[in-house]
Amino acid sequence: PMSFGSEAFGIRASGCTVARPLRGSRPPMTPSMLMLASALRLCWISAAAAASVAPGIRPDWPAGSARRGQVEVLGGGIANFSLLSVGYCRGGPPGGGIAMSIVSYVRARGSKAPKSKACFEICSRLARCAGVELRISDDWCELQIPALSRVGDGSSESNTDWRSGVDAAAEVANTVDFDEINSVLDSPAALTTGAPASGVYCWAKQN
Repeated sequence: PMSFGSEAFGIRASGCTVARPLRGSRPPMTPSMLMLASALRLCWISAAAAASVAPGIRPDWPAGSARRGQVEVLGGGIANFSLLSVGYCRGGPPGGGIAMSIVSYVRARGSKAPKSKACFEICSRLARCAGVELRISDDWCELQIPALSRVGDGSSESNTDWRSGVDAAAEVANTVDFDEINSVLDSPAALTTGAPASGVYCWAKQN
């Protein structure tokens, strides 16, 4: 719904202000009125587009740390997430510097990948998930799992305790389509920051 401001000759709707004629009997549509209608229509379209931005994905955010600390609040019992960087998820000692050590992850991409909001929801439900890496394409959900461990003789990075550890029931229920599992030896314990990259977003779960 539109909210009208106190301007005598303006209409304010969704943050846009456009001129309007004085009140009175309805006149025939003139070129200026047609322009007014067009301006309002474009305003509403722009407002709708802004409101439909996928959670955690903002194409207008620059790469790097300019938006670091931005909090994504999804509500409904879902954890809040804090932006570490517009860039790849990495790990290392806390402090905010650019860390290049890869964190162990469980990932789905392409058509089977959960959309950004669903990716946040999944991470929120998993005890070992420290955060998520999203892509502007919205077809990438990478769960950051610093505590992921290798099993067997330890030679295979994909032979891990995912879906068999202490949170197995939740991991099985929430990641059935996640088929890329990578346990990094000496995976950093903390998800702290990321290398700058446009269109890539690293979010840390706030417990």
